[in-house]
Amino acid sequence: MSQIDISQTLLTAFCKHQLVSLQLKERDQDGNLPADIEGFVEGYTEQEIIIISGIPVPFTEINHVEIKRM
Repeated sequence: MSQIDISQTLLTAFCKHQLVSLQLKERDQDGNLPADIEGFVEGYTEQEIIIISGIPVPFTEINHVEIKRM
């Protein structure tokens, strides 16, 4: 997913207070992706860190984001 698409999706979720699911780029030593992070976008910091339900996530580490349907 492009950084523009990620940014637009996060902004939409923030403005509409929608639940998101984030997939990170990092992999463990076996090549597996970690579990997705789910939560609400609470804000951004000046260092391009997105706060998802209290969890700081570097924007550059996000591989994919989607808005969860409730």
